[in-house]
Amino acid sequence: MAQIPLTVLAVTNQKGGVAKTTTAIQVGAYAAQAGKKTLIVELDPQCNASATFLTMGQSPDGRISTVPPEHPEGGVHISRALFTNDPWLPYPTATPNLFVLPASGSMFQMDYKPNAIEMAKKAFLDPEFRKAFDLVIIDTPPAKNLYSEAAITLATHILVPCTMEKKPFEGLMGVLQFIHAVNEPLRSEEVAKIIGVLPTIYDSRMRINKDNLKRLNKNLGRLALDIVVKRRPSYQEVDMVAKDYPYEVPKAYPEARKEWKQLGERMLVELGLK
Repeated sequence: MAQIPLTVLAVTNQKGGVAKTTTAIQVGAYAAQAGKKTLIVELDPQCNASATFLTMGQSPDGRISTVPPEHPEGGVHISRALFTNDPWLPYPTATPNLFVLPASGSMFQMDYKPNAIEMAKKAFLDPEFRKAFDLVIIDTPPAKNLYSEAAITLATHILVPCTMEKKPFEGLMGVLQFIHAVNEPLRSEEVAKIIGVLPTIYDSRMRINKDNLKRLNKNLGRLALDIVVKRRPSYQEVDMVAKDYPYEVPKAYPEARKEWKQLGERMLVELGLK
């Protein structure tokens, strides 16, 4: 029996503060609005994507750890289950067609079996899982670890958000080298397509941003996306109400809304979903 196709987008960069979570959320919300059943899998124990859509709480065992709420069908489900072969359920959000499998703050502290990534592969190959979703977006941690490696391994496509600030820009080649190192042992048909590097939190008033954007376009060629996501407080405002209202950049912010739609449309095309 032929496998049901599943598109998996890893949004990854081992630097923090480059808008990985914002990018994953915006692409996911746009895809959901376009009618694609979309699941955001958070593998970042900072839990920012989870907290955008769910009311996260504190671990009842006394640890300083963020945990998801009880699922509407019972139990608490976190993305760690993908690596342990435990049962899990996606959480619905206020955005139609958009679901989230949240992280927990203690995930970095947990031990895993050597075949943890193989277990996650098995979960992604499950026919029921593939029937349930058109698109899975993996939000990754700002570190080189099991989760970031798993995201690259599981992905069919990779998107690398990066600010044009000094340190993230200088670390960009290291990010691409890490992706290459993870992909190297894989068969050619298993290697994800790198969509490109997405300039984020861009401020045209800053000379370093403008200079680094020029360098990006010159040095990376087709991997430098011709879309630029600017620094916009309006995105944070949308995040603040996404627990209760469908995620959508409102018409009151026309430039931000245009930018969100441009990014969403481009990603659907790149992912073969348009």
